[in-house]
Amino acid sequence: MSSTILEQPSHSSSSPEDHLELAGTDVTITLPAAAATWNRTDHLAKGVASGSSSMQYEHRINGNTNGSWSGDQTTCDIELADLSHPSEASPNDTLGQCDAPALDNQRRKFPINAFPRNKWRICSSAFVILAMGLNDGVIGALLPYIEKYYGINYSVVSIIWLANFLGFITIAASGQYIYTRVGRTVMLATGPLFLAVMYTVVAPAPKYPVVATFFFFGGIGMALILAQVNVFLSYLEHTEELYGYVHGAYGIGATVSPLMATAMASSGIKWSYFYFILVGTSIFSSAMCGWSFYGSDRDLGTSQMLRKYQKVDTRNTGPQTLYPVISNSQFKEKSVYYDAIHDRTTWIATFFIFFYQGAETTLGGWIVSFLIESRHGDASKVGYVSAGYWAGIATGRLVLNQVLTKMVKPRVVIYILLALVIAFNLMTWLIPNIIGEAVAVSIAGVFIGPLFPTAMTIFSDLLPRKTQGFTLTLTSAFGSAGAALWPFVGGLLSESQGVWVVHPLAISLFASMIVLWYFLPEHIDKAD
Repeated sequence: MSSTILEQPSHSSSSPEDHLELAGTDVTITLPAAAATWNRTDHLAKGVASGSSSMQYEHRINGNTNGSWSGDQTTCDIELADLSHPSEASPNDTLGQCDAPALDNQRRKFPINAFPRNKWRICSSAFVILAMGLNDGVIGALLPYIEKYYGINYSVVSIIWLANFLGFITIAASGQYIYTRVGRTVMLATGPLFLAVMYTVVAPAPKYPVVATFFFFGGIGMALILAQVNVFLSYLEHTEELYGYVHGAYGIGATVSPLMATAMASSGIKWSYFYFILVGTSIFSSAMCGWSFYGSDRDLGTSQMLRKYQKVDTRNTGPQTLYPVISNSQFKEKSVYYDAIHDRTTWIATFFIFFYQGAETTLGGWIVSFLIESRHGDASKVGYVSAGYWAGIATGRLVLNQVLTKMVKPRVVIYILLALVIAFNLMTWLIPNIIGEAVAVSIAGVFIGPLFPTAMTIFSDLLPRKTQGFTLTLTSAFGSAGAALWPFVGGLLSESQGVWVVHPLAISLFASMIVLWYFLPEHIDKAD
């Protein structure tokens, strides 16, 4: 999309108003001079008022007033008609949306086809998440082979999850700082490269300390990817469906990888060679995300959060250039951090997803070892049970999620799903039969699947736009950390108590989610 620059307002103390005219459409802005800057693309004009300035606008097409608004300390987005064809404009062509503190929860979400590359961005998101599923799903199936190859026990093999955890926590602490300096495109293109580094080292099966160490880089890569994909999807219409489809791709990847890896290992191929496949998927993911997400911060109106657009620039601008945002106090980093950490929704969301991904991955990672040790199953056969579990999660996200949310209120859906998940986990734990347990854990996966997209959609709607990006980044990174920490804890407990302990561990995590959900606010807190 080409960019056309509005003339910079005259910052004269004698002129209390700035009048901007663009391609047959008039936008009248009343504000103190030098309090704002404006820019536009073919469909969007954006004004930013800073401090306690009051801003008003009147949008007119062919002399007809098509919307007006006034407010304090806000970012105002005006959706314009297609100004490349001004003769086709009409008053009905405009959809106005202004984000004031009191109206923050009514922020605009973009149609999927709002920008030419959006569909490619969704496809890229699905593929890169699918590639993450390939990684996460294979670990459970390969665990018995890793233990045998290196001659290690449950507690030692669990170190790979601890290394992942440290990578996730690194991004949880620094994700917003990195984003404001490099943007979404760089983070999404770089994340898969961190994974490619890990896979390249693991594939030849070096000494175990080396393998465990490089899982740290895998944690960094996955946290970078997951955080930015979740934030991107939250800006689009039909958020819950998109979360379901994109993260359903994760379930597909996690279903396919145990099947492939078990077949390869059972036929005598070295277990680690599966990671050569993942090197290819990571490099392709990096290229696809780098291309499709180019310009996404500009399109979604999040450029003002980036440091490079927060510097005052008095030079003349030309075509294809966006104005820098001047003194945009709403997006000062310290203010964002302060508001986010004082919002209870931030911490409820963070720990909810922390427990969710921990329980999800603990079951997927240890179910095969449980069937081998407690039910004396054959590794070459029960390895496929892991695929059934992840297939259930994929089905839940792609099918059940789309049905449930149309029948029952999303908040109630969470309670229903968690109750069913706990019930089928108890069956998986207590039924003394491999086939029965395989069926029960697969059905549990079906009900686990919709929990993530449903909860993330509700969290996104409850978060003020000012802190939404930071909170979703924190939530995603902590969720990934939970996916690493809790399987590690499961490994430590399994070494001393037996692998059966992973079931009560997972059930306790799901029960904790019910408690957290009860305390989730119904609306954005007034203080926000």
